[in-house]
Amino acid sequence: PIGISFYTFQTISYTVDVYRGEVKAQRSFMKFMMFVSLYHQLVAGPIVRYQHIAHEMDNLVVDTSDISAGITRFCQGLFKKVFFANIAGELARPYLEGSFDALTVGGSWFGIILFSLQIYFDFSGYSDIAIGLALLLGYRLKENFENPYGASNVTEFWRKWHISLSTWLRDYVYIPMGGNRKGTFNTYLFLLITMLVGGFWHGASWQFVCWGAAHGLALALHKAVHKYLPDGQWMDFIGGIFTFSFVTFCWIFFRASNFDTALLILNQMATATSELDFRGFWFSRNEL
Repeated sequence: PIGISFYTFQTISYTVDVYRGEVKAQRSFMKFMMFVSLYHQLVAGPIVRYQHIAHEMDNLVVDTSDISAGITRFCQGLFKKVFFANIAGELARPYLEGSFDALTVGGSWFGIILFSLQIYFDFSGYSDIAIGLALLLGYRLKENFENPYGASNVTEFWRKWHISLSTWLRDYVYIPMGGNRKGTFNTYLFLLITMLVGGFWHGASWQFVCWGAAHGLALALHKAVHKYLPDGQWMDFIGGIFTFSFVTFCWIFFRASNFDTALLILNQMATATSELDFRGFWFSRNEL
């Protein structure tokens, strides 16, 4: 059903917050259903927590400044979607769809970089549209993106990318499991499990599992080595290039229609020849 990933997480957070005593239960069923089915963000986010809008639901006020800011934000999001995301998607399509036989290493990397731009402007654009529409109705939603591709490491990336999801996973998966309170190994394990849950949230297929596992391992690795890394602008610059490259690489699993296609794109990005065939390796192991 449309919006199932968002209203599922929203109702889970509401139930848990009420159980913890962090918010009072909403006694009006109609107001509760309005919270669950906020149309302006139901399809593309951000994930809205009841505690963030509970006061506004009972004390709704709309003024001209909200209307003006809402229209501006809506137009910004629409501009991102139409002029950046759609164009980047059309340019990336020839490199990431159809036959890959003639695709070069450079062409495959060019296509996935374009897709990185597409998914950012698409998703952040939709978030801007949702935030703008919410302002028109008197609701102030939390920001969902803060220049994530400018992050200098993968931990910072997840503080800036899809913030409503990353904070939800932190508060309702990572910390309840134990967070960093149960030893070093368990901390790394909890990070991996948390990101696997994030992968499943996006889709129940192997490519999303791999995407979540890759980010979970990267977060655990950064947590293990970050205190040994030197500080400074040059390190941030190098880390930013590495982080963007890693995130872009992982988007392959998002863009591919299935796991087989993802492995084929990986093969073309690595060699653009048949000498290193990841698909052949995968199927040979499965057949055994």
